[in-house]
Amino acid sequence: MEYSKKEKKIFRELVNIAYERELKLELEKLEKNFIRLKNNEIGAFDLDNIIHKFHNGTSRNLYKKYNVSFNGGLVEMAIAHSLRNGVLKRDEIDETLIERIDELIKIFYS
Repeated sequence: MEYSKKEKKIFRELVNIAYERELKLELEKLEKNFIRLKNNEIGAFDLDNIIHKFHNGTSRNLYKKYNVSFNGGLVEMAIAHSLRNGVLKRDEIDETLIERIDELIKIFYS
């Protein structure tokens, strides 16, 4: 589907909001391990391994999920997934685009 400049801008803004929200949640989980290090519950090598796994796993997966192109409707899918999982709220999505997003949710998640 061809998108207007306005639609592309709206989609990009929504993707950036969702990406930042999910990344923040995951970073907060990572932060707990720094506290565990400070409390001597884990060692420096343990934390280094946790950071390495975060970087190569969670962080990379979020980057791939949200660094999407407009080819093949991937932007719409990222937004639909974020809406379905509560990362985005319905009232944050432009009225003109919500129908398309709802349709994707019905197709892929019903």
